[in-house]
Amino acid sequence: MKKRMVNKLPQACLALLVCIVLALEMLPAPSFASESGGKWSYTVVAEPQFEDVRNFSEGLAAVRVDGKWGYIDASGEMVIEPQFVLASDFSGGIAAVTFDEPEEEYDVTRWGYGVQWIVIDQTGTQLASLENNGYTEQGMRVITGEVRFPVIRDGYLYRLQLAVFGGGMYYDVFDASDGSVVFPKQLDNGRWLVACGFGDGGAWPVRESGYYGDGEGLASFPDLFACGWADAGGNWLEHFEWSEGAESYISAARSFDGDLAAVWLATVNDEGYYTHSLGFMNRSCEWVIEPQFQYFSWSDWDGLGIAVVNADGNYGAIDSLGNTVLPFRYGRIDEESDGMLLFLEGEKHGYLDAETLQTAIPAQYGCAGRFTNGLAMVYAGDSIGYDYELETYVYDREKLQIIDKTGREIEAFAALDLSYYFDPYKDSPDFDLGECIVVCENGLYGFVKPVFVQTEAPSSWAAAEVAAAIEAGLVPKELQGAYRTPVSRGRVAQLFVNLIEQACGKSIDEFLAEKGAVVNEAAFTDTADRAVLAANALGIINGVGGGRFDPEGTLTRAQIAAIINRVAGVMGVDTAGYTHAFSDVSGHWVDAELGWPVHVGIVNGVGGGRFDPNGELTTEQAILITYRALAALKNAG
Repeated sequence: MKKRMVNKLPQACLALLVCIVLALEMLPAPSFASESGGKWSYTVVAEPQFEDVRNFSEGLAAVRVDGKWGYIDASGEMVIEPQFVLASDFSGGIAAVTFDEPEEEYDVTRWGYGVQWIVIDQTGTQLASLENNGYTEQGMRVITGEVRFPVIRDGYLYRLQLAVFGGGMYYDVFDASDGSVVFPKQLDNGRWLVACGFGDGGAWPVRESGYYGDGEGLASFPDLFACGWADAGGNWLEHFEWSEGAESYISAARSFDGDLAAVWLATVNDEGYYTHSLGFMNRSCEWVIEPQFQYFSWSDWDGLGIAVVNADGNYGAIDSLGNTVLPFRYGRIDEESDGMLLFLEGEKHGYLDAETLQTAIPAQYGCAGRFTNGLAMVYAGDSIGYDYELETYVYDREKLQIIDKTGREIEAFAALDLSYYFDPYKDSPDFDLGECIVVCENGLYGFVKPVFVQTEAPSSWAAAEVAAAIEAGLVPKELQGAYRTPVSRGRVAQLFVNLIEQACGKSIDEFLAEKGAVVNEAAFTDTADRAVLAANALGIINGVGGGRFDPEGTLTRAQIAAIINRVAGVMGVDTAGYTHAFSDVSGHWVDAELGWPVHVGIVNGVGGGRFDPNGELTTEQAILITYRALAALKNAG
């Protein structure tokens, strides 16, 4: 399908979206020292080979091959074969896809008319089809406007409609479990409830409006009868009715964030026209913050404890009592990302510390993106332009920078080809960073993953074995630093996969096939790391319960001893019948798995006849234990 050029946003809006990528270079990957005690590097997830891509979400990225979309995982492996005409990001373990061609020639990475959306899980299994595809039983569009990718949130799909009636934008809402329409919903009185925001698990902000067909299968809602919040069955939870000639009425409400929701009050002014002001109500429909603001941007009452609102044409932040905590001088303040708030002041962008609300990086960039994983992309020039004749964005590549949270440019990323983010056929250079970064080569796209390695040296007693372990190919780049700090469960998974590969001389995929082990891509809800899933498939790494792996949890001495014992077992070593003499392990779950690792000298105690099974493990200790395990496994083989 031919892509249609869409209208370009004005420069002020381009500045909002133009950048946000971290960066990493293609093969071979260099490392650069950082003044903050480490160095940035990267690993290649997938070399440039795809016609188009979407960024990673929940461990999977949509990629296009021969005109069809499929999904790869964080190791670059194709886990859902290319077969879809359109494919969305994953959220909550599900994504929206379609096999239908859009009815209009819109940029297929963003738009689609009249397609049948299907809900899939991370294995590609089809769970549901969206009922009626957003049409009424009479065959008329409930809401007119272009169709975007559905937004997936808390088990529901929201399809934004661009028609404006009575002010605002509206959503078709579907239940992802069966594809049924939640909103719009026709009431017994013939009117309609239309959703004007996301639900919070049981309450949706809605408006009750009249329905008027235009004879062309389209609809509009020119009349407002009531607004408030309703449940999924269309039952009012709280609502405000409107009557003609009223001096004031509640004109709109938004989703609850915690116990507060933004609500608009319309009041007749001296000239007889309604003016709208914004305040905040609690769930009892009582004003907590009186109407006094113009616009609402976002709130995070339970986290940061603030809402960003507009007064007199500028944005600032208030607390839950309505007190100003950030002065009203900003053109925009974005939602928190990686502990930072991107803001626009005048014509320049900068960053606030989300916790202190103090300026972290002064306004100095013509364009800037949100921080992710400690990095953001910024444009040190005045603005990004667009040449309509050449159909290309115009900017100085040397002024395109990747910075850390101190505002320091990271030279490791200076040579990256980031042209993906400036694709002239996309409606705007919108590129929030995911788990990996998109890179371009010869018009094809791939992914790389940033890695920050602490430059802390190993302890003197560990230095020789750490160096030998690196030489043996055991230690992944992300573990080559911060040697004396506690190591997380997620970061050591690749260490154990490397142990298996070095001990058996086969790739992990070959070893899995040999053992008949099948990787469950949906084993955990909090990680899709290939090494974790492979180790889990072999039975050497388990979760912590509730479908979680807890990748950021600290690895303990008991856990690594058990993992090493299981690695030996899966490689055919008989580890049964070995004992130990530690006094603090009796009754502990690791007791039965500790004998062999102790017997062959892989793990030792901490003195006084104790093993300290729940003690934290540092990176260098994990490396040494794994290196000794490699020697033991080779001797056993």
